[in-house]
Amino acid sequence: MRKPIIFLLVVLVLLYVPVGCLVRRAGPAVTTASDDSTQPAVTSSLPTETEPAPSSDPLSTSTTETSSPDTETTATEPEPVPEIFFQPLPAGQTHYIDLNNDGIDEKLMYDVFNDYSFTLLVNDVATQPEGNNFLDGWFFLVDLDRNDEHFDLAIQELGPSADYMVSFYTFDGEKLVCRGLVPGTICDPYVDDVGSQEYGLGTIRLDGEGGLIAFARGAVLHSWYYDEPWKLVGGNLERIHQSFIPMHGYDPETESILPELPVELKLNLPLYASPSASTATLMARAGEAASIVRTDNLEWVELRIQSGETGWFRLGSNPYSVVVGDREYFSEEVFDGLWFFD
Repeated sequence: MRKPIIFLLVVLVLLYVPVGCLVRRAGPAVTTASDDSTQPAVTSSLPTETEPAPSSDPLSTSTTETSSPDTETTATEPEPVPEIFFQPLPAGQTHYIDLNNDGIDEKLMYDVFNDYSFTLLVNDVATQPEGNNFLDGWFFLVDLDRNDEHFDLAIQELGPSADYMVSFYTFDGEKLVCRGLVPGTICDPYVDDVGSQEYGLGTIRLDGEGGLIAFARGAVLHSWYYDEPWKLVGGNLERIHQSFIPMHGYDPETESILPELPVELKLNLPLYASPSASTATLMARAGEAASIVRTDNLEWVELRIQSGETGWFRLGSNPYSVVVGDREYFSEEVFDGLWFFD
């Protein structure tokens, strides 16, 4: 189900650039066979580092150019190939791809058969994880680490209420092994023509060196998202710990992302010099404009008041509550300017 949150969609457009096709040194040929045995197989090669990325069909790598015989052809420097590390593969078709660079193509097929599971066949060995609302038209060939001689597969999960997740799998020569489940999207799951044009708005950014930036949902105060770094460690994707996470805002007038979240105080709020301090040393006054700077996403939040000074306030027993004196208030009772959605 699409989540009708204009703020989130605008943030995605502003923060994340469109993405396209897989780029890798000496990529394997991708052969796709329709279920209809009378239809000939279509073969396309993934672009190499010396070939330009396709400008329209993500599964096509044709770069043929024509020129008039009356026009002199001049050699030009090729444009840099963008660092993009995935390619969409249509569901319900058989694909032949060498996943582990051993010179032998693996036979792949992906199908979603109900709302809670999919089947991914590799050499007729089935993987059937459970989840919620998997993308039924496409799965993705991914290069998490271009130095490890392996391609990976990614499955997009839409979640019960646009709680997007992506599962990454590698092939060990016998079976698929899950590398990790990461929050975010590989692509815009609602685009109508994934297979016929470059497309984007994917929130997961791959660096091709074993790392990625996910788009994770914050756990405290209100509904918000942040960049979350992950890295391949021992072959598995692991979240990189961040002690404190910035809490960005959005200005609808300028359509820009703000480094801090603007709020207005509804109550007087005592502030501490640090999360370890035992006594409040600053007061944020009711009616005062302020901005939320960062949080440990667990217990403490840093606030910048109108004077420019900063201090910390503590969250209550509920991560959406704020401690004010000896009482806990729901965060919306303390601040104007927060966002809440399912």
